[in-house]
Amino acid sequence: MGTITELFPKKPFNVGEITVEVDPLTYWKLRNEVISDEFHKYNAYEKQEILDTVLQMNLELYILVVKLKERLGE
Repeated sequence: MGTITELFPKKPFNVGEITVEVDPLTYWKLRNEVISDEFHKYNAYEKQEILDTVLQMNLELYILVVKLKERLGE
C-alpha cells in the first residue's frame, strides 16, 4: 500500500496553449484560481449553479469524512 497521493494520478492542466502535468492538489488550486478570476463575469443564474455545486460537493466531502472516522473508530 502506498501513499494517498498515489491514488490520484497527475492531471493535465491547460495554461494557454501549453498543457502541463500537475499533481491533483496543484490541479485543483489552479482550477480554482481560474474559476475565481472568471466568477465576477458570470450572471446571477450561473453564480447560483456554481454555489449549488460547491455546496453539494461540501456535503459529499463531509459525509465521506464521517464515514472515514467511523471506520477508524474515532
